[in-house]
Amino acid sequence: MIRFFIGLSVFVVWAVFARNYYICEIKGECGPPLTNVDSTFLANIPETLDLTAGEEVLLNDYPQFYFDYGSHDYTYIDGNEKFLGYVVSFLEEHPGDSISLAITGYYLKSEENAVKGSKLYNDLGMARAQTIIDKLVQEYKLPKHRIKAKSALASSNPVVAYLTFNVEGYSSPIAVAETKEDTAFLEQIKTSVKDITYTDKSAKFEYNSGAFNPSGSFEVYIDSLKQYFGRNPNDYLVIIGHTDSKGNAAYNDKLGLQRAESVKKYFEERNLQTTIKVKSEGEKKPAVADTNADGSYNIDAMAKNRRVNIIIKSTN
Repeated sequence: MIRFFIGLSVFVVWAVFARNYYICEIKGECGPPLTNVDSTFLANIPETLDLTAGEEVLLNDYPQFYFDYGSHDYTYIDGNEKFLGYVVSFLEEHPGDSISLAITGYYLKSEENAVKGSKLYNDLGMARAQTIIDKLVQEYKLPKHRIKAKSALASSNPVVAYLTFNVEGYSSPIAVAETKEDTAFLEQIKTSVKDITYTDKSAKFEYNSGAFNPSGSFEVYIDSLKQYFGRNPNDYLVIIGHTDSKGNAAYNDKLGLQRAESVKKYFEERNLQTTIKVKSEGEKKPAVADTNADGSYNIDAMAKNRRVNIIIKSTN
């Protein structure tokens, strides 16, 4: 009987040790004791959570996530799920691997040993960010390689923002619009990338020239094309060059082809992975009449006719 009690005592001591080792060393949850939280605090979580892309705010004024002292398990706050849903929708609408989400977790200096020795995380900030990443991957099915965790010391005590969300690799179309022509072009590609017209004022096709010198808005278009062909690898691109009516038809056919070839080269230099075909319509299909009633040339109308059509064709 004595041996039984001795064995039982040894087992109980071992079990307690094993439990503490699992909780502290494996899960990393042996932080300092929890602090008392004002009962009104959780009911008044600040609605200052934003989704940013650098200095641009994409979503704003959502409730902050809340974590207990020394813990990487967050307390559910009404509005957190809605915010995550919008974040997921944004990433799904911008599927390129060059666009990713960085979640930064914040912690107090006094909390930095809370997960010391953990085999899962380096620090509590990383642990908090990773908690949300796991949720996005497991519940929302976001690709893990498009989300990364970061960590930083909080600048205030108590912590006001335990997490920040920043989209990396994304440039807002509005941010790159330089002229009203750029804005109009960006409005085109918001509707569809399948049939785009790029005119002289946007493409900078000068009179009697095939040189292609687009503005910054064209880079947004290229990113959209890369995303499209990533999802539709069997489709291809047709570029059609046009000219104004000044000059003879044979020369304008050649000039239209030069313009189409210039745009093709521009795409290839930026690693657009798809088949690209070119052709010329020369002066045969003007967008507008570019001569006046007296036979003189209308300068503004001529500029509208110096253009390229960029069309996505389907193999289906």
